[in-house]
Amino acid sequence: MTLEEKLKNLSDRPGVYMMKNAKGRVIYVGKAKSLANRVRSYFQSTPDPDPRKAQMAGLIADFETIVTASEMEAFILESNLIKKHKPRYNVVLRDDKNYPYLKLSINEEFPALSVVRKIEKDGALYFGPYVPTTPMWETLKFINRVFNMRKCRRKGVGQKLERPCLQFEMKRCSGPCGEMITKEEYWKMVEDVRMFLSGRDRELIRNLETRMEETADARNFEAAANIRDRIRALKTATQSQRIISPRMEDRDVIAVAKEGSAADIQALFIRKGKIIGRKDFYFSDALEMPEDELLSNFIKQFYTEGREVPPEALISHEIPERGLAEEFLREMRGKNVSLYSPQRGRGRQVMDMALDNARESLRQNLETESGRELTLMALKSELRLRKLPRRIEAFDISNTGGAEACGSMVSFEMCRPVKSGYRHFNIKTVPEANDFAMMKEVVTRRYRRLMEEGTEWPDLIMVDGGKGQLSAAFEALRDLGSDTDKIDIVGLAKAKEKGLKFGGGIREASSYERVYKPGESEARVLSPTSAAVNLLAAVRDESHRFAITQHRKLRQKKGISSPLDNIQGIGKKRKMQLLRHFGSFRAIREAALEDLEKVPKLPKKVAEEIFGKLNKNRSDNAPG
Repeated sequence: MTLEEKLKNLSDRPGVYMMKNAKGRVIYVGKAKSLANRVRSYFQSTPDPDPRKAQMAGLIADFETIVTASEMEAFILESNLIKKHKPRYNVVLRDDKNYPYLKLSINEEFPALSVVRKIEKDGALYFGPYVPTTPMWETLKFINRVFNMRKCRRKGVGQKLERPCLQFEMKRCSGPCGEMITKEEYWKMVEDVRMFLSGRDRELIRNLETRMEETADARNFEAAANIRDRIRALKTATQSQRIISPRMEDRDVIAVAKEGSAADIQALFIRKGKIIGRKDFYFSDALEMPEDELLSNFIKQFYTEGREVPPEALISHEIPERGLAEEFLREMRGKNVSLYSPQRGRGRQVMDMALDNARESLRQNLETESGRELTLMALKSELRLRKLPRRIEAFDISNTGGAEACGSMVSFEMCRPVKSGYRHFNIKTVPEANDFAMMKEVVTRRYRRLMEEGTEWPDLIMVDGGKGQLSAAFEALRDLGSDTDKIDIVGLAKAKEKGLKFGGGIREASSYERVYKPGESEARVLSPTSAAVNLLAAVRDESHRFAITQHRKLRQKKGISSPLDNIQGIGKKRKMQLLRHFGSFRAIREAALEDLEKVPKLPKKVAEEIFGKLNKNRSDNAPG
C-alpha cells in the first residue's frame, strides 16, 4: 500500500502512530484523539512552525498506526512504545529503573522489614521511594539496632525451634522463631516501626514514654531502661530530618529547567511532610520541545507499574491534557491523584526549591558537557576525523590460544560509558587463534545488524590493536558495502619502540599511544598528557575489561586452562595480578622478559620461568 493510500484510509478513532525513516526505523511515537487528523497534519504542504517537527517531517518515509479503544489506552501505549523504540524525536527517560522501598510485611504472622524495588498488592506496607539509597540503608540500620525485628526469611516462624539463630544471640533479633517473644509483644514492636517509618515520630516517642513509666511502675527496670535507650535513639535520629510541611502529606514535586536544547528535570519525594529523596534527570538533546511537553512526556514514562504514585504531584508548568494524565495516574494508583502547578503558599515554596535544584543541576551539567565537548574537539583535531566523535564504539578480542574466544564492544557517548550499548560476541567462525579473523567476524556481525535495523552508526569506530586489527575491521566494513569514505575508524596500540621522536626530542615511548588510520603508513603518536588520548585509552581499557570478563566466564564454565596454569610459582592470585597488569593472556605471551620483571611483587625467578615456558610453547607450536 502506498503512502497516499495509507493516509486516505486512516481511522478517525483514537490511537498511537509511529513515524519511520527511509530505513524503517521508528523516529517518533505520538498519540492522537483522531489518528486521521493528527497523522495527515505531518504531510501538509505548509511547513510546521515548530522547527523540531519540521525537521522530523522531512525524514518521514512511512508510518504505522495502532487504533485503541480510548485516549487513555493510547496514552499508556504511547509510553510503552517510546520505551521500546527509543525514537530520535521523542525525549526518552533513560533512568527507567524502579527505586528502592522498605517493605513491612504485615501480611505475615511475624512481619519483617526488607528492601524491594517493586510495589505489589500483597497486603504489605511500603515506604519510600529512597533516592539516593544512602538514607534508606541508614534507616534500616537504625531500625535493626533499635527494634529487634526478625531478619530471617525462614518459613514457619512462630513454631518453636531448639534454639533461635545467631542474630538472637547477638541481641539483634527478638527470637520469634524460638518463642522468645509473644506475638502480642512482637506486634507492639511492629506498630512502633510502622509509626517511625510513617513519620509519626512525636506520637511514637510519647507512646514509648508512657510505656516506660508503666514498666518502671511495675518494677521491671531492665525493660524500662531498654525503652529509655530506644527513646534517646529516636530523638537523636529525628532531629536531623527536615520538615517541609506540617500537614504531613505525601507528594512528589517535579520541576523542569531548560536552556537551549538541554533540560533538567528534578523530582523531590516528600512523605509525611519530609523529603526522603530526590532524583535528577538530565537531557542533553531535548531539541525544541517546550517545558510543558517535556513534563508530559516525563510523567508518562516515570510513573510505570510497580512505582509508587502519591496522592498529589506538583509540577512546575501546566501540561497539555492534564485531565488525561490524572486519569493515567489514577489507573496506576487505584485512587484519585491530583496533578497541579502551585502558584502560592507552601506548595509554591517547595516548588521554588525544586526549580532551584533543577537550574543548578542544569548549570553543572552544561559546564561538564562543555568540558567534554572540548575534549572531543581536541580528539577530532588530533586525529583529523570527519566529524565530532560524540559516540564511540570500541572492539577488543580475548582468547586463550583460540579457545573460548570472544569479542567485546563498548559504547561511549560524550566521553561517558553507556552500559546499555555494551555487547559480547562469542566467536563462531574462527576455530584457531587468529585475532585478525576474529576482529573481522565481530565487526561484521555488529554493523550488519545495524544496517538491517537501520540504526544510526557511531561517529568513531575504534579497535584495540595495530595495523592488522585495523585492516581486518576496515575490510569487514568494506565487505558489508558501507561507504568507508564517510566512516572514521582507528586502531589504538601502545608504543613499544624506545627512543621514539616526539615533540622535537628523543624520549622513552613505552607510555605513548599509537593511533593507526586506514590509508596511512605511519602511526600517529599521541602524548600521554593529552585529554584526547586519555579518553581513547579509557575507552580501550574498558573494552579490555569487558572482553576479559566474558572470556573468564567462558573459561570457568568450560574449565579451560591458561598458558600460566602449569608454571611453577603461578597460583590463582598471581595469575590475576598478571592479567590486571597486561590486560590479556595474549599480552602476557608477547611480553618481553624485561616487561615481566616490571610487574610489581613478581620475583625475578618467576618472571624468567614464565618467559622461558611461554617462549618454549611458541617454539613448539611454530610451523616446521
